[in-house]
Amino acid sequence: MALTKKEYQWLLVILTCICCTFTSGIPYGNRLGANNGYSLIWFIALFFTGGYFRRFDPIQSKRTIGLAFLLLAGVVYLFYIGKAFWRYKTSGNLSLEFSSYNSFAYPLAVLAFLFFQKLPDNGSRIISLLARPAAMTFGIYLIHEHPIVREWLWQNGWGWTGLDNDSPWLIPCGLLYCSIIFLVCCGIDRGRLILFKALTPKHSSSSNQ
Repeated sequence: MALTKKEYQWLLVILTCICCTFTSGIPYGNRLGANNGYSLIWFIALFFTGGYFRRFDPIQSKRTIGLAFLLLAGVVYLFYIGKAFWRYKTSGNLSLEFSSYNSFAYPLAVLAFLFFQKLPDNGSRIISLLARPAAMTFGIYLIHEHPIVREWLWQNGWGWTGLDNDSPWLIPCGLLYCSIIFLVCCGIDRGRLILFKALTPKHSSSSNQ
């Protein structure tokens, strides 16, 4: 039996309350097994999120989605700036803070996905370039988030840069490193598609008489 729109919305609210950890375990998040966005329960929450927007498409206006993204991104930025300022005033420490997959990255990613989904398919070269790796995104996720690969990438691979949190090169090098990982994973997934296509037996178009 399919869920109604209201039932689906309540399901997403419950999954969000169970899985999301926006800050310091609020509301529950990692305490119930979300594991910073690496757990099966979080994957289930993302699966139902994608299913909801695919089935109901509740936000029609691209402008509304874009404004919501900018507003939320601004609120998140001010939130972390406020936390950093408070930490500096109380302890004298000023350091960067990361966000888990099951935190503010979740609503921002959903809004970004919806925005690009609304872009018109008018043959634009930029849109075509953005759309090509879209089909590979799940494969890219599976490749670089494999426990062994992830550990090597962020403990060994990133460790070779020798950068610490106070380095002015931290953010640009981090963006470059993530871009390289993305492109390499695109190549691996593309190679997989080519290999599978080559190994798949071709059926003759002509029928046997």
